[in-house]
Amino acid sequence: RRTAPPGALAAPGGGGGGGEGSPDALVETLQALRRETEGRCGRDHPEVATVLLRLGDALGAAGEFAKMRAWLERALQIREQHCGKEHPRLVAILLSLAVAYGGRGDLQRKVQILQRALRIMERECGEEGLELAETLLDLGKTYQQLGQVELAVSHMERAHRLRVRRYGGGHHEVAQTLLCLAQAHGDAGDLLRQNR
Repeated sequence: RRTAPPGALAAPGGGGGGGEGSPDALVETLQALRRETEGRCGRDHPEVATVLLRLGDALGAAGEFAKMRAWLERALQIREQHCGKEHPRLVAILLSLAVAYGGRGDLQRKVQILQRALRIMERECGEEGLELAETLLDLGKTYQQLGQVELAVSHMERAHRLRVRRYGGGHHEVAQTLLCLAQAHGDAGDLLRQNR
């Protein structure tokens, strides 16, 4: 189960405050690295996008979703300039950006970003690639939050099929997907009862 966006850096020791190993210290270190990389390579260099992804993820871990979104939007713009709008190197930024929008409560934008990431991943991995399962599950959960239960269930069922094909029925990843599906089916039952 993904607990942080792809590319996230874990702060050693965790905890809050500004001490060594804290999220604030990690953000400060990555800000210094960003300035150094921009000075050495230029503001729009691909290395800057990589640092911005790490900075955005660190800000997200600290709950600073507005700042996270801003840095990740810039990282995406840089990466698009160098790779194009549908390159696989955009996926990590898009997945982190979806976390930022979700953290700010903009679920519609989160869905749009996850759909874009999924399209790129499908083109790269095929429609049956296991790599798609986590993004499908995230999309399903987001649709569920939006009350779009049928879309939630269809995405979760697809994630379930991919995981069963890869791991078999007794794996913890399959169990996680089944729990999400059970909740979505429960929401679907609630919706049916409300419409009677």
